[in-house]
Amino acid sequence: MRLRAKRQKRKVRIEIIPMIDIMFFLLVFYMVTSQAIAQQQGLGVELPQVAQPGETAAAEVTLSIDAKGTIFVNDQKVEPSDEAAAVVRAMAKNPQGLLVVRADKHVEHGKVIAAMDQARQAGVRRFAIAAELGSDPTGAAAAASAAGGAP
Repeated sequence: MRLRAKRQKRKVRIEIIPMIDIMFFLLVFYMVTSQAIAQQQGLGVELPQVAQPGETAAAEVTLSIDAKGTIFVNDQKVEPSDEAAAVVRAMAKNPQGLLVVRADKHVEHGKVIAAMDQARQAGVRRFAIAAELGSDPTGAAAAASAAGGAP
C-alpha cells in the first residue's frame, strides 16, 4: 500500500525582485552618505584641534573661511559684503537651523568673529564651531619644537 502520493518536485527559483530592491536601497544609501561626506570635507580648511569632542548635529548651513580669508557659504565663494545675504538664502529652508563655522586655524580671530557677527545680524541664532579631534589643542608641542625645546 502506498501512503504518499507522488509529488512533483518544484524547481527552485531565485527571486530577483527582492535582490533588486536591496541593491537599489544600498545604492541610494551610499549616494546620500557620500554626498554628506563631500559637503563636510569639500574645502581644504585646516581645522584647529580639540582634546574632547563635543556634540555633533546635522548641519544645515556651513560657513567656511580658508587660510587666505576667503569666505564660503555651503562651499560657494561669497564676498564679505554679500555674506549676510548668502547666509539668509542658505538658511531659508530652516531659519532656526544651525550654522557650522569651519575656519582654518591660521585665519585671524577677528575675521572669524566678523563673519559670525554678519551671520548673527542676518538672523542666525545657533552656531557651532568645527574642529578636529587632536591630542594637543594648544599647539604647545609645535611651539616648543619650533623654539628648539622639547615638548
